[in-house]
Amino acid sequence: LIKYCLYLSGIPFWIDRITTLSRHSTLYILDNIGVKLNSSMQNVLLPKDLEYYLQRKQRRQNTTFEAFLFVIGYLLMLIFFHVGLLWRYWFLPSLIGQCFLRAYLLAEHRECEANTNMFSNTRTTNTFWLERQLAWNMPYHLEHHAFPYVPFYLLQDVHNLLIKNLDGEDQFYAKSGCNPDGHDGYLSVHRQILKDILGNDIFQKEK
Repeated sequence: LIKYCLYLSGIPFWIDRITTLSRHSTLYILDNIGVKLNSSMQNVLLPKDLEYYLQRKQRRQNTTFEAFLFVIGYLLMLIFFHVGLLWRYWFLPSLIGQCFLRAYLLAEHRECEANTNMFSNTRTTNTFWLERQLAWNMPYHLEHHAFPYVPFYLLQDVHNLLIKNLDGEDQFYAKSGCNPDGHDGYLSVHRQILKDILGNDIFQKEK
């Protein structure tokens, strides 16, 4: 339960973003001043198990340069803008917004199977029109992963085509390998996660 609440707080996200940005920007500086990484530096700045895609020179250069530019941009903003202004209109909204975003993102793949079948490893979550628009139709997440070249504004059309070819919405959700299947919305996903954490008994209604 502590891990669940910690995830929803967004704290692990911010720790990961800050450390990753720091590592990548440091790596860019070291690469450009000709410092050769020893094994210990390599493990800290460029762990192969986490960032295998950066082992290619061109990808590493592009990614670390982008991180360096972000750090320079953030420093310039701290220099030229009042800290109170940045806190009120950037930092604080980001901190609060991450709590809601984590709750939303948790439904995309959690409680799904770990395989390459899009119906099993990704969940399309049924929700209301406004939320779909605010999230650029990403609640149609199965469709987004199965057809990544389809622009966000056509994902609902893809969803409707899948429903048509599967003979109805019930069959579409029944094919899901996720538990719950997403038909009953975001709260049902969190309810299932909490059931797994706390046990089913606490959710059973008294007879």
